[in-house]
Amino acid sequence: MVTGTSILCSAGTELKDVWNNISEFRTQYESRNLLNNIESFPVYKTPTINVEQWFSDKQINYIEEIGLLEDLDFLMLVVSIKKCLINASINPDICSHASLIIAHENLGVASLLNKINNLSLLKQPGNITFNDLKQEFYNIQSFAHLFYISKLFGIEGFTLTVNNACASGSYAIEVGSQLIKNKKSNLVIVAASDYAHPTEYLWLKEKGFCSDDQIRPFDKKRSGTILGDGAACILLESEEHLNKRGVDPQCFYIGSEAFQDSWRMTFPDITRGSYASTITKLINTYKIKSIDLLVPHATGSKLWDMYEGKQIETALKETNIKPNITAFKPYVGHTLGASSLLETVLLIECMKKSIILPIQNLEETDVLGIKENLVLNKKSVKINYAMKTVAAYGGFTIASLYKSI
Repeated sequence: MVTGTSILCSAGTELKDVWNNISEFRTQYESRNLLNNIESFPVYKTPTINVEQWFSDKQINYIEEIGLLEDLDFLMLVVSIKKCLINASINPDICSHASLIIAHENLGVASLLNKINNLSLLKQPGNITFNDLKQEFYNIQSFAHLFYISKLFGIEGFTLTVNNACASGSYAIEVGSQLIKNKKSNLVIVAASDYAHPTEYLWLKEKGFCSDDQIRPFDKKRSGTILGDGAACILLESEEHLNKRGVDPQCFYIGSEAFQDSWRMTFPDITRGSYASTITKLINTYKIKSIDLLVPHATGSKLWDMYEGKQIETALKETNIKPNITAFKPYVGHTLGASSLLETVLLIECMKKSIILPIQNLEETDVLGIKENLVLNKKSVKINYAMKTVAAYGGFTIASLYKSI
């Protein structure tokens, strides 16, 4: 069961503010400098985070000691965990028996690259030594972040890092759920973050994945995505544990189905129908008769949106399910490794409020098979079941199902 959530993104760092801003369409991208500090690229920036508000002097000194006090990626991650624990009314003492799963694409990499860039402005590249970068190189090992965060929060349970590209958060939720179902843990913290780094932008731009205009999911004029900073945390808790604490869940996590495509790193095998079969299998496994909301990956990419749309169309025909379909990236940007968890938090907010936000920047669709399902205006509707789906780089395909209280 989900008993706590938090989110940090361009729309705000408090869940209430994020919802108010995106529901009133008060969110937009800004510019961030590339590594040479001359050119810039569009990004949905997260507001400045006041770390002192959330951690003690001793904890802040520790973060500085491990070389991560200037790492916005790490700071977003730990602040999102702190805020989620507060949201779930978790006493810090309880964390000793909690488990931790970090969903991330590139832990420590942004900090390493920034340090290399800063040193290159001070030294000739040939004069940069390993000693200049030894802490940053150490921090790109995922076990280091597990140790640091466990130390900050006093976590002593099962810990794990998950890297399944943009689907990381959804995979992490499923792993956390399995820990609870198998009685290996009663409390699982699932957290994800991603700072939109210039190197990510340059790599994706080279692949033709980025837009300098707008994110237009399923729109005929879509031209790519725009990156965003983001972090999110979801607390999973066993029924027995939350009953002891005397709290109510925010929603139920039902389960996921996943498929590993291995055709191409940057595009799935369209002949396999793996995305559609993943959705269909999830619906059939849990004998679901209707789904009120489906949130796909919806990056605004010309090819990926068409692929997603056709695969969803196939699944809906096979299961006779007719969900409302919306997309969140036009509100907060594409937050890469944090995206599926962050968008799941927004999906849960839609469930709690019985409101479906519309797809921004959608004027005319060429994905005709799901045209009638696409939400164009804010919609008030009771959401009993909601699904989050992702088809990510690396062939990671997953569909996850949630049920309202």
